[in-house]
Parts: sequence; structure tokens; C-alpha cells
Amino acid sequence: MTDPQATSLRIEWQHCGYGADESGAHGCLGAQVSAYEECLAHLDEGARQAYLASLRPGEDVDHRGTLFSQSLFAELLDAVSEGDGRAYFRKALFDAAEFEGDVNLANATFHGEAAFRRVRFHGKAVFSETQFRDISSFKGSTFASSAHFPSAQFAKPARFSGVKFLGHAGFNRSRFSNVARFDSAEFSDVATFTKAVFSHDANFSGARFAWPSRFIEAHFDKQADFSKVEFAKRVNFTEAAFVGSVKFDDSKFVGRAEFSATSFSADVNFEGVHFLEDALFKESSFEKLSHFGPVVCSGEVDMSFAVFKSPSTLEISSIRLDCRRTRFEVTASLSLRYSTVDFTGAVLGQSVSISAGHTAFERPSGGPVRENFRSGRSEEVKIVSLRGVDVSHLVLTDIDLSNCRFSGSLNLDKLRIEGRSKFATTPRGLQRRFIFVPSWWTRRNTIAEEHYWRAAEGSRPEGWSRAPANSRQERPVRPDDLAGIYRQLRKSLEDSKDEPGAADFYYGEMEARRKNREKGSVGERVLLSAYWALSGYGIRASRAFGWLTSMLVISVLVMMLCGIPGNSPREITSGTYTGNSVNLSTVPEKPVLGEGVDRFTWRRFERSSRTVANAIVFRSAEQRLTSLGVAMEFICRVFGPLLLALSILAIRGRVKR
Repeated sequence: MTDPQATSLRIEWQHCGYGADESGAHGCLGAQVSAYEECLAHLDEGARQAYLASLRPGEDVDHRGTLFSQSLFAELLDAVSEGDGRAYFRKALFDAAEFEGDVNLANATFHGEAAFRRVRFHGKAVFSETQFRDISSFKGSTFASSAHFPSAQFAKPARFSGVKFLGHAGFNRSRFSNVARFDSAEFSDVATFTKAVFSHDANFSGARFAWPSRFIEAHFDKQADFSKVEFAKRVNFTEAAFVGSVKFDDSKFVGRAEFSATSFSADVNFEGVHFLEDALFKESSFEKLSHFGPVVCSGEVDMSFAVFKSPSTLEISSIRLDCRRTRFEVTASLSLRYSTVDFTGAVLGQSVSISAGHTAFERPSGGPVRENFRSGRSEEVKIVSLRGVDVSHLVLTDIDLSNCRFSGSLNLDKLRIEGRSKFATTPRGLQRRFIFVPSWWTRRNTIAEEHYWRAAEGSRPEGWSRAPANSRQERPVRPDDLAGIYRQLRKSLEDSKDEPGAADFYYGEMEARRKNREKGSVGERVLLSAYWALSGYGIRASRAFGWLTSMLVISVLVMMLCGIPGNSPREITSGTYTGNSVNLSTVPEKPVLGEGVDRFTWRRFERSSRTVANAIVFRSAEQRLTSLGVAMEFICRVFGPLLLALSILAIRGRVKR
């Protein structure tokens, strides 16, 4: 072998040197055959036949750097083959060799090291059902035509790092029992690994599945096929590049699967894939993805910093989904199950919908996808953060937002929340206010930030959730932040005709304003406190009705006790006589309660009730009252209609749709 490129290699063996000249050229790099000074290709006929006759099946062979014609390699195989036609090697060294024709090592067995580093295969290379029982290495080799490894067995580490497959590369049903390395490999034609088994780590980092444009146009639907492959341990596709389509249908990833910074230039199919640990797609690029999944992951699916450049549908059933700073340049639909989602800083170029699936996903080819989550786990989909997201294009359906952080989100008033989506709620029942004063808390929807703020405030932390430890270093949420978030979410729900939900957020907004000591005057806070105490900001009908009922009862009692006169007041007429004229004047007697009047009679109750009721609706009862009764009537005329209006307003807010 005298390839100019090969002459730059470091030669670690005694080489033939055939063709060397005075210019310093090495000449032939073929390893010298034992007892000879030439390589196998340059031995004379008699010496070659003598050497081949000395070989036995299962012996060591060293033909590094040798140039093999198809007939010469066939003679070598015959020399190490048993009667069944199978070739047996112990240690086989073919580093830097060159095979001009087809190489057929089907059913061969390598008991020792199989070294094919930097080899160039010009013809078809067949390793069907070949057994590599020790280390095998094809590092840096080039397969100019097709390479077939169907059902090959690799018992020890298999190295294909930097290999160039210029033709079809087939590893269907191959079994890699130890580490398999395809890092920086280049596949320039169809690559198939269907039903292959990787029992140990598999490394495809930096691999390129790139094809000439003419080939892509002819075979665009089938480029790289990893269907039904089992990866028993970690698999690494970091920074790999798939120019054509790629299929992972029904594959199983038992260990961690890394697709970080991977480029998918065409469609990619993950239908029915199971990830038993984390699946990382961080910083990956999907240029023509149409449908991702359905995928089942028992760990986390990390799509942070990933880019989706085409309209796509994602069906993912996982424990966690990380979409921090993920960029959806066009419309996308995410259908999820079981997932806890972090959407911090995501970029939404067009409409993006996130919905919860309530039944197992159906495969496009038919049949449900089997989920291996433990029984009893909630199918709810939870979003924990929308911070830094412009949510004007976001639609949420049946999502649990009880732990979602909205601070820093943009255009919350345009966020669409539909279906049975739910928020966090306030503590319910009897709670302690200040130190000893009990109070009854009514259930209402809140956001996570209010929980964190009230828990950190410290006055009444019971029942309020504290912020997660990983978020306590961030700037704490202030009451004016809460008011702004609630105001925008309220408008969003009002636009969706969800008046009851909007009412809860109005309550939260007013609470934040009332508690804000940095902004607003004391008078404003006093007014808001009165508004809260009387009717819960026009939201708590029971509170307003309670005050109205209390006022009515007290007013009627006051009227009965000292507001209604004891007897009907008389009119007193008096006059003066002057000359021939008499001047008369009539003055009503001043109403007084009188002594010995029975205050608790049905008649006094009826008259008191009628007087109070008429006062509330601004009607005169034509009932003469004592001074205290007149004052009480005035109070009823002022506060009665106000409390009645607040009660009606609260009821309307709860029943309006």
C-alpha cells in the first residue's frame, strides 16, 4: 500500500518497503509476513502459497498496511476457514490495509482483537453474523461502498469512531454487548440499525447522517432508521446531525438518552419510544418536525433552548418537561400527561397550545401507547413557571397552575385559560388573625406568588405555601407586583367570560393594594379596608348580607326599644285673643317613649320593621319617631342601600357567565 495519504501515518510495524526510492518514500506499507521481508501482496507465488499453507483456523494474522485484491483476500480466508466455510481468527490486524474488491467476512469469528483501523474498503463489505469476541476497531476507516453488519455480535468494545460510510450502512439486529462508539462517524447513505441491541453505552456524538441532495430527493422518506432498537444504558447523540429523516419508532432507552445540540434537518419520528430515564434535547434544532411522539419518559424530557422551526405536534408523557428558553417559531401543539412543565423564558412566535391528555396516547399507526408509570400517580399536567414569556399566543387547557409563577410574564391579559384549569387556593376554615382573633377564610383562587409572599410576610403563614428553595435567591414579589399580575389575569378571564374566576383575581388584586404600604395613601388603605370589611371588595355576598342583616336586626331592636313613641303623638292647638281677632296655631306633640310602655309587642315590632324596610328603599313610613328613631332611620337610609347593592353585586359576579 503506497497511498500518499497513508504514508503520513505513523508506521508501527516492519513494512514491506516495495517501491521505495532514494527520495525517502516509504514504499509499500504492508506488514512483512513472518520469515519474509515482503508483505503478502508482494510475496512471490511460491512464498505466498507456502505462507498460506502454514496458516490454521484460529491463528493470529498481521497484514497491516497491505493492499488486498479480492482474490488475494479470498485465498487468505480459505487458509483460516474450517470445513464449514467459516473463517476463524484469533488476533487479526488489518490496520491501514486497503481492500480493492468486495470483502466477505460473513459468519467469521474473531477470537482475539480485530483491528481494522484506517482501512479503506473500495467494494462491498459484508460482516453478516460475524462474531467479534474481543475488542474490534474500525476507527477512521472508509467504506466506499455498502457496509453490512446484520446480526453481528460484538462481545467487547466496538469502535467505529470517525468511520466514513459512503454507501449503505446496515447494522440490523446487531448486538453490542459492550461499549459501542460511533462518535464523529459520517453516514453518507442510508443507515439502518433496526432491532439492534446496545447492552452498554452507545456513543454517536458528533456523528453526521448527511446525504447528497440527489439521494435525499430519491429516498427522502427513509434515511436513518433506529426503529425497535434497545439501548440498555446511556446513549449519546450530542451534536449529531441528521440531514434527512430519522426514525426511532418503538425504540427503548433504558439509560440516559442525550440528544443535546443535535440538528434534525428533516422529519424525525419518535412514535412509541420509551425513555426509562432522562431524555435530553437541550439546544437541539427541529427544522421540519411535524409530529413528535407519542413518547413515554419515566424521567425528565429536557427541551430547554431547543428550536422548533415548523408547525409541530408534541405528545409527551413524562414526569418533567423542561422548556426553558425553548423557541417555537411557528404554531405548535403540546399534548401532555403526568408532566410538570417549566416554561421560563420560552419564545412563542405563533399560537402555542398546551393541553392535558386524559387517556393514553394513541399511536398514529393505531393502538394505545403503553405507559409504565406507577399506579396512583396523578395524570394532571402542571406548569410551574411562565416567567419571562410573552403569553399573548399561549392557550392552556386543563392545566394545573397552582404552583405556576407568573411574575415577569408579558401580556398576561391575552393569555387564554380554558377547560378545567385550576389555580392554588387560600387556606380554608377558621384561621388565626394577629394573635388571638379568629377569622373565617373563604376559599378563592390565588396564584403561587401570593402564597410565597404571605408565607414570607410571617403574620399568618399557616396554610400558605413557601417558595421553593431554588427560587429564594430571586427578587421577592412585592404587593404592587401581585396587583399587576392579578389585574391582567382578571382581564384574561373576563374576556373568556369566566366571571367567577375573574372575581377571585379581582379580590387578590384589591388585597395586594390594601396591603401595599409602599404605594398609596393612608386614606386609600383605610377606604379599601372598609370595602374589604363590609363586602369583601364586592365579592363576598355572605359578608354584605351579614352586615345588612345585622343592621336590620339592630335597627328594628332600636326602633322597638326607643324609636317608636309610646302613644300616638297628638296635635296641640293654642291661640290668643286680641281685640276683635283670635289667632290659633296647631303644633304636633313631641314624640316621646313615655313611662311604663311595653316595648316588646307584636304591634311595635311590625311598625319598627316597616319603618326600617321603607328607610332602606327611600320610602317614608309616615311613622312619627323619637329623636333616636329619626337618627336610626337616617343610618338605614345611608347604609342599607349600600349594603344591599354590594350584596347584589357579589351575587352577580358569582353567577354571571
